[in-house]
Amino acid sequence: MDEKLGKFIDDFAQLVQIAQSGQHRVKAGRQLVTTITDHLEVPAESLAVVVEEVPAHRFVDADILMAELAAEDDQFRLVGIGGGDQRHHQSLSDMLQQSQFFPQFPLSQPDYINLAVGPDEQRQAVALGLWLFRHEGRPVAVLQRDAAPRYGRQTACLEVLASDAKNTADFLAEFRRRMQRGSVLKGQVISLVMGEYGPSTGGVTFHARPGLTASDVILPQGLLRKVADHALGIAAHRESLNEYGQHLKRGILLYGRPGTGKTHTVRYLLSQSAGITAILLSGGVTGQDLRGCRHGPGTAAVDRCA
Repeated sequence: MDEKLGKFIDDFAQLVQIAQSGQHRVKAGRQLVTTITDHLEVPAESLAVVVEEVPAHRFVDADILMAELAAEDDQFRLVGIGGGDQRHHQSLSDMLQQSQFFPQFPLSQPDYINLAVGPDEQRQAVALGLWLFRHEGRPVAVLQRDAAPRYGRQTACLEVLASDAKNTADFLAEFRRRMQRGSVLKGQVISLVMGEYGPSTGGVTFHARPGLTASDVILPQGLLRKVADHALGIAAHRESLNEYGQHLKRGILLYGRPGTGKTHTVRYLLSQSAGITAILLSGGVTGQDLRGCRHGPGTAAVDRCA
């Protein structure tokens, strides 16, 4: 090797070492890895992170549930993670590993996103924030993220870290149980939105429930009553039908020229079904965006193009 080239390489290596040692001396506030380590009482970088994906239309449910679970510990904390755009490109595991060498993920304020929880209600959900709390007396750290397709993240997720695998599994089991029991979607009239980056990134649009009466729908004598009995009578008698082993699934096909009352009939049925979840479907989302959307025998799926 040329003597000058060898000296250059040695000098460059020393320069890199000096730069790295200088970065280690930078104290830009409390750092991510130190905070999680102190909370879990175990070196954070030595633990496995478990990821729980959350569909876009259930993200606001996950946010409500995380706030409830954390609040069960009156000393919980919610903090944000700084570091610019790189925090969006890296997993929690990546950030913890890199934080051992470079202090590039200081704590900051959480990021929020405004999401609908009803036709006229909004909620500020945590778009990027770290929950630090105790679940059943044991410390847990959960990084909550919303979907960010522009950064390559197609779904929202929770990244869970606990002092051992059992603690992580117990927390996630409780999270899933509660997610199955409750949702802001229940009892609402909603439509599923096709996302810009594909169906998996879409969200939910809430619609005000119509307020039509039978006199607002002009149909042949007795026809509206038959339709209503078939669609709504099943729900009214579901306990008896279940007792006798009868299924609750029923369908109605409305067809005809424009102006024959199809849309008004659907709006009337929605008006008379308060408390029942109605999903308005269009061709673009039928069969694609309903995965994980389960609301029991009181759910009505309606094609708004019928």
